[in-house]
Amino acid sequence: MRSVLTFLMCAASNVAFSICPAPFISSTSNTFGISICSLSSIPPRYHSHAENVLHDLLDYNNDLIPDNQKSLTEMLSNQAVFLVLSEEEELELYERKSGNHSNFTLVYTGEMVLNDVPQFDATIEEALHLVTAEGYSKAYPGFFGEFQGSKISTFLDIARGGYFSEVPKKYPAEAYFTYYDRTCDYGCQITEFLYWAITTLRGQQKHNWRDYEIEEEWRPETREKLLKLDRSLVEFLSKKEFSILY
Repeated sequence: MRSVLTFLMCAASNVAFSICPAPFISSTSNTFGISICSLSSIPPRYHSHAENVLHDLLDYNNDLIPDNQKSLTEMLSNQAVFLVLSEEEELELYERKSGNHSNFTLVYTGEMVLNDVPQFDATIEEALHLVTAEGYSKAYPGFFGEFQGSKISTFLDIARGGYFSEVPKKYPAEAYFTYYDRTCDYGCQITEFLYWAITTLRGQQKHNWRDYEIEEEWRPETREKLLKLDRSLVEFLSKKEFSILY
């Protein structure tokens, strides 16, 4: 297993510079081969923070072994990239230089929280989107595929109070996930739903200062509330084969 992982990491390192082209800089050594990509003008502490956050998502129990090798392999195969940028113009530059490479998520430095303050760190959200969209959804399409008919889509429909191919003007009263961004299609809604569910299980949404920020989009800010609303979802995400640790 370790020899296979070493090969995959080396292979990813070789391709990282094509998906993180000059003048961008890349690092992969702390993220099991997944590329963190940023400009040299961005202070190194932001790049390092993104590395640490992504590492912790891939190795949540911190035993130096990826929690889910199958998902990681898909991310490497898809050349998944986590971008750290400071402004939208840098995204336009990346897209031109990379040939419109699309298998990435990004976080802006202005959204990142590097200190211990009562504010949610968007780095966690965007890095987790990369793990689920480019990893789990591809490794387990029947379970985590970002389309109607996958197992996670059935839980999404319950959470939103029904199936909606497009964002409704108003969600049903029983919905506990109500995301109104009309640019977020059905697959995107699954990505967002997984972020909320996993971070809730990990206790990352339960802070008193966080509750009022999220109540219009997500109701169960604690594991206990999520269990009460949808125990089957919690049981599904807790399956040993998925290694979504919390």
